[in-house]
Amino acid sequence: MSQAVSIWDLRSIERPVLNLDVSKPVTKLSWCPSRVGLVASLCRDSPSIRLHDIHHYTAGGEDQEPAVITRSITPDASTFISAFAWHPTHENRLLTASYTGKLVDYSVQERITLNWSATSALVWTHGKKTLKQVDCHHPVYAHYDDILTAIMTRAQKKYGLYVDKNLAMNGEVTGDISLRNLWTWLDAAKGLATTGNFKLPGGVPYRYQGVW
Repeated sequence: MSQAVSIWDLRSIERPVLNLDVSKPVTKLSWCPSRVGLVASLCRDSPSIRLHDIHHYTAGGEDQEPAVITRSITPDASTFISAFAWHPTHENRLLTASYTGKLVDYSVQERITLNWSATSALVWTHGKKTLKQVDCHHPVYAHYDDILTAIMTRAQKKYGLYVDKNLAMNGEVTGDISLRNLWTWLDAAKGLATTGNFKLPGGVPYRYQGVW
């Protein structure tokens, strides 16, 4: 067992390209067969496996530090792991064994790259070759309360353009009770001002440009 883990590049064996930080003696190391640049390490008396992602390493000058992303996974926190093995073909899947004889089939969740398009579609990575998407037409999107989608939907229904005859129509297309009440009040105020029935104290008609 070793408490020092080094990664070597066979094209240049003068020194290791990087050294991995470990807190206890390492009992096992294994490269992931379905993911380039991902190595797992198991320390003695540990319920967790550490994953070291060195995929972003680029050979550079001697003073250049390679980028390594390290995280831990804990398939079963109730016991220490005695051994583990990657699945030979299934992406990011491994099997762990504990000292109590318990086996755990575990799938390693990838860090996702999330993008939000100009049309309000959420797109993220799912594995090496798959992208998943949720757009404004998906039922789950209603829970996001996205104001951009609301603005786009109202614009498509000509929100704010009903100004000549019926102002209340602007509120009907929003689906929002507060906006509907507001536009209904504006329509009623406009009608009163237009007919001359809305007057200030003293009988002065409340009709002049800019006020409804």
